[in-house]
Amino acid sequence: MDYFKVNYDKLKNMEVKDFYILIYVFIFICLYLLFLSCFLKVKVRASCYGIIEDGLLKVGVSPLFSEKIKNGHQLKFKDTVTNYEIVKFGEYEIVDNNIIEEVYLKVDANYYDNEIGEVEIYYDEVKLCKYILDLFK
Repeated sequence: MDYFKVNYDKLKNMEVKDFYILIYVFIFICLYLLFLSCFLKVKVRASCYGIIEDGLLKVGVSPLFSEKIKNGHQLKFKDTVTNYEIVKFGEYEIVDNNIIEEVYLKVDANYYDNEIGEVEIYYDEVKLCKYILDLFK
């Protein structure tokens, strides 16, 4: 019986940890990140594959996306971020019930013919909070 009495006395005299400080720090960090997300901007990008033909970068994109790349100015090809300019729109192809349009881009960087790689086209810049809210739609 003494064993239970000793444990009861220890329990009765035990300190209660104050977790309010931890909760306040967590709330402060969340508010700071929310405030920071209202000022940070994110570049919206899309990925596709491209090939260099006659000094032009040929990419295949969907027709809805081809309207968005008219407003863009930068792309990333072979780990190099360069500016681009649309030279012409090519033919349409149907691949697995998806319509793909060829777009020929003139890039500022020099590449060899028949180089193939992944192209990331940056076409819009939005604030981080708006981008996150659009993900939930």
